[in-house]
Amino acid sequence: MRKKGKPNPNQRFFSLVVSLEAETTNGQKHCLAACISERIIVRASSPSNFDLEQQLWERVDNSSIRYMGNVGINIERPDHATLAVGGNVLVSGTLNHYSDSRVKENITIADCQEELQKVKQLNLYNYSYTDEFCDYSNIDQPEQFGVIAQEVQNILPDAVRNNGTANLESGKIENVLTVNKERIYMAGVGAVKELSGITDNIIDKIDELEQVNTNLVDRFKRRFGSKSTLNSNFTKYSKSKRNLFSSNDSIQSTHSVRRSLKMMQKAVCALSGVVILCLAAIVCLFVVMHHNANIVQSHHDDPYRCLLSQLEETCLQNHNGLGRLRPEKRTAPTPRLRGLQ
Repeated sequence: MRKKGKPNPNQRFFSLVVSLEAETTNGQKHCLAACISERIIVRASSPSNFDLEQQLWERVDNSSIRYMGNVGINIERPDHATLAVGGNVLVSGTLNHYSDSRVKENITIADCQEELQKVKQLNLYNYSYTDEFCDYSNIDQPEQFGVIAQEVQNILPDAVRNNGTANLESGKIENVLTVNKERIYMAGVGAVKELSGITDNIIDKIDELEQVNTNLVDRFKRRFGSKSTLNSNFTKYSKSKRNLFSSNDSIQSTHSVRRSLKMMQKAVCALSGVVILCLAAIVCLFVVMHHNANIVQSHHDDPYRCLLSQLEETCLQNHNGLGRLRPEKRTAPTPRLRGLQ
């Protein structure tokens, strides 16, 4: 087989070897004659037909074939995975992982609260692969839904892995990142477990509040008797007001309400009258105070007038005093003068 018009030095071939051997009584074999044929090239699709030196492919039994190395399907170099597939993978069964505790060590319980915080930081995107990368990786559905490896690397570093170089037509992309979605799935399980614990705590608190509510209703019934009925659900209290009294006492309760309303009306009228009287008294006091203030202000404005008014008042007082004393002085000496004559 030629490669680009030249002999291929890596061409695989077969050789037919024929030998004549003699075996002695003690079990030893001796080659008497041997002959080897020319190179025989066989066109075959299975490497096991001509790779006889390394024996990478090995038939274990009639239904199993073992290959010691990395296998790539529709991919150039499967250097970073034991099985690298460029395209879709159809699995009719299940994908199982070793999880036996006997093959594990350093087992510790994970912090579910921390996993919840990590999941909250993850963002989901709708995106499409480039046409060039779809041709390179044999992707038939460019539209995808998922995460971005660079963001996941900052939050879950153990979920991101370097997958080597992608040789595209436009150039090479070094250190192409891949995401381990199994790790993200387990983080989601931890987040759900943490949320379940929070929900259980809320349910317990609600149960406690309902128990307290029931106890309060029982105390109310024991205190006020059996005639009053209180609905335990306080959110429906507005709808259950008409059921607080029994049907036998509905007429009596109506009359008592009317009497109480009439008494309230009378009390309001009496209070209104008292308020009106108080307002009238306040107005009278205000008028008197305003009149006195005007008089005082006028006196302060004309000091001479004020002085004259004071002198007039003094004179009037003296005149009244003299008028009272004069009759006593006139009547007393008259009888004495007549007696002397």
